[in-house]
Amino acid sequence: MRRLLEENSGYAMNERLHSLEEDEKKRMKGITRVFATLSLIFIVSVAVSGYVRPFWYPIEHRENVYVFNETRGMDQSWGIWTQQYGWERFDCCPDFPCNRGLVKVGWIADELKYQERGYCKSIRDEGLGWWWHKNGRTRRIP
Repeated sequence: MRRLLEENSGYAMNERLHSLEEDEKKRMKGITRVFATLSLIFIVSVAVSGYVRPFWYPIEHRENVYVFNETRGMDQSWGIWTQQYGWERFDCCPDFPCNRGLVKVGWIADELKYQERGYCKSIRDEGLGWWWHKNGRTRRIP
């Protein structure tokens, strides 16, 4: 009887509750560590993939492009005109500076393909550039 009373006493119940709380704390601590580790792995993988992945830029195609003028005050842009799009400003990217003298005001290019990057127009990639077709020969810049 005495043993039964000791087992049901407040002290024994308190010890059992304390051990259950400790077990719960250990379990939650393990879950928290796993969650924190998985969150860190996810954040790092998203950051690395965003840094490594090349950006996709749309390729624009223009035909019968008339080089209208060099935009005043901006040595890295031309005014161009096409029948389908009208007047546009062609802002050159550092990969093809406008002021190198390869394209002259007044020229009419048969074809122009470039990547629209928002702040400039790039002709660096394969298959992009300015084309002039004359006497059965094709000249591409650059």
